[in-house]
Amino acid sequence: MNRCPPDIQVKIFTLACTDGGRTGCALSLVSHQIRASSSLVRFYTISLYGIPRMRLFLNTVGDKVSCPIITHLFLYDGGREGRPYFGECALSVVTSIVSIFSPFLKTLSGSLVWVGATYTSLLPTGIELWFLQELSLNVSPAL
Repeated sequence: MNRCPPDIQVKIFTLACTDGGRTGCALSLVSHQIRASSSLVRFYTISLYGIPRMRLFLNTVGDKVSCPIITHLFLYDGGREGRPYFGECALSVVTSIVSIFSPFLKTLSGSLVWVGATYTSLLPTGIELWFLQELSLNVSPAL
């Protein structure tokens, strides 16, 4: 069997995993080898809609030995539609996600008004955004 070299696989997976996570999830189900090969870039672009999904994602990432690298992150708290109550510590869930993945982010965007996020709460002193190229967040005004 002729196998593709690992560096070529990573390039292919990097190009494929730009749709918010769906392709990365599908790749992880193909085989153990593909799951292992795509693990570095499977989460290249992530879109999380709603605090429950953010909590689930944070718990999933917390269970991993090594943290995935996310380059493009879109977070939307869900707004008022459906659930005005986001549960305990909704803002800390969002802040944890941003702080964990901040060293790798090129894009950080979304809307986090309804959890009460401000730029100061999301990006406190000590958060490093070395590679950030685009910041487009709708947040609450600082009080």
